[in-house]
Amino acid sequence: MIKFFRRIRQRLLTGNKPALPADRFSRYFLYAMGEILLVVVGILMALQINNWAQSKSNSTKERFYINNLKTDLKSQINEFNIRIGFYDEVIRIGETVLAEYSEKQGLVRVDSLNFKLHYLMYVLRFPEYNTTFNELNTTGQINLIKNDSLRSQIIEYYQFSTSQHQSVDNNIQVFYDRAFPIIQGAAQIDLEYFGYRSEIVDQGILNEKLASRFEKNLNNEQSEYEILNAIGIRIIIANINRQTVEMTKNTARALLADLLDDKT
Repeated sequence: MIKFFRRIRQRLLTGNKPALPADRFSRYFLYAMGEILLVVVGILMALQINNWAQSKSNSTKERFYINNLKTDLKSQINEFNIRIGFYDEVIRIGETVLAEYSEKQGLVRVDSLNFKLHYLMYVLRFPEYNTTFNELNTTGQINLIKNDSLRSQIIEYYQFSTSQHQSVDNNIQVFYDRAFPIIQGAAQIDLEYFGYRSEIVDQGILNEKLASRFEKNLNNEQSEYEILNAIGIRIIIANINRQTVEMTKNTARALLADLLDDKT
């Protein structure tokens, strides 16, 4: 293209006929205009190439971030499923203790009570996989996602996930404040229930020596009342957090489906 303009400019400047002063001025004027035109065309072509390169780079980054968001969501959904299973087991064990107490008229006669009390002390925090979103948000690169609707959905999901995280944490704090100390005080702590095996402590002998105190505590009416209430609180909080996690999981799955369908 530029060579074409240069040939035209050369023909205007060098003709076969003798050039008059006016003609010579016109030809030099056209030559100058040709130079300007060449510069303008060159600038426009450079801008076009630069815009194309930038657009390609942005598209590559967009794909990179969307793929990372997909990975984050898949990991988070998997963790949600783990927590839902955990909450189901907490509820099942808590209800079993209450049902056996009602049937056998005493905590001391509940089967495997110490193990069940240990399990009720476990807590799983809300799983947060927001590294990719935080990077997009803090660097302003969230605008790389060209689909306006999808971009809004991503922002809304992570805002929702953060609020759900806070809700679960608040409920866990209530459990720690109101129920955990009572359940912990009622249990005969077994190191192996928490995955620790001591080389110098014989847990079996220790359990035998503490068994009488364990049973005595369970036979106390006031302790019995507090323990049953604490287990009830544990069940309620586990159920609320289960619903919260289930709701967040369904929202995450909807966002993941839209990310998988996105063809931009």
